[in-house]
Amino acid sequence: WNGLESVRAAKRVLGEDRERQQHSRPGRHPATWADIFFFWWFVAKTGADATVAAFMFGIEESSASKRFVSMTNFQDDFWQEQLRRPTLAQLQEATPQEYQRVYQTDKLVMIIDGKEIFIEKPAEPQAQRATWSEYKHNNTVKVLVAISPGGAALWCSDAYPGRIDDTSIVKESGILKWLEKEECVAADRGFEGAARALLLQGNQLVHPAKRRVGKSRPERHPGTGAKLHRGQADDTN
Repeated sequence: WNGLESVRAAKRVLGEDRERQQHSRPGRHPATWADIFFFWWFVAKTGADATVAAFMFGIEESSASKRFVSMTNFQDDFWQEQLRRPTLAQLQEATPQEYQRVYQTDKLVMIIDGKEIFIEKPAEPQAQRATWSEYKHNNTVKVLVAISPGGAALWCSDAYPGRIDDTSIVKESGILKWLEKEECVAADRGFEGAARALLLQGNQLVHPAKRRVGKSRPERHPGTGAKLHRGQADDTN
C-alpha cells in the first residue's frame, strides 16, 4: 500500500471503467464491484471512517456502511470456503517441540482466547446492559480467536455482546464443530467451564503445567504432564 495511486493502478489492471452504465442517472456513476472491494479494503486497512472514504470510490455516503458490511460478509464466506482447516498431521508438523513438552500431548491443535473490542455506548438500555463488560469497564463486543501452536490464525468467531463469559462463547460460537475427536485445546483458566463440553465430544482442555518457584522447567503432574481440568480428571477416573 502506497496511497491512492495503488488503488488507481489496481483498477486499471482490472480494466474497470468508471465512465460506464448507460442506464445510470445523470451525474451519478453507480459503484462497480471493484469500487466496493477497494473501498472496503481501504477502510479495513487504514481504519478510515466509511462515510468519509465513500466519496473517494464513487460510493454514496448513505450506503457506505451497508456496502462495507456486505463486503465483509462476502469476504468471510469466500475465505472460509477457500481456506480449509489444516489436518492434524499438518498442525503437528508445524508445532514447536517445546509445546509438546509443556502440554505433554502431540494432539494440541489450537490455543483459544477471547478478545474484547470497545464500542460506542448503545442508545438502547437493553443493548447497554448486554454489551457492558465488567472486566473492561466499558461497552464491548467479544470475539473468540484460535491460533495454531505454530502461531497461524485458524479461526475467529462472530462478535458477541461483551457481557458473555468465556465458557458461553465457546459453546455458542460453533468452534466445537471445528474439532475432531481426541484433539486438544489450550486456554487460560477463564475457560475451565468449557472443559466438560469439550470432554463430552471427545476433546480435552489443557493448561500449561505450573512452574515451581526457582525452577526453570514446568512441574509435571503425575501421569499427565499438562494439567487437565478437574472435571476431566473426575470423568476419566
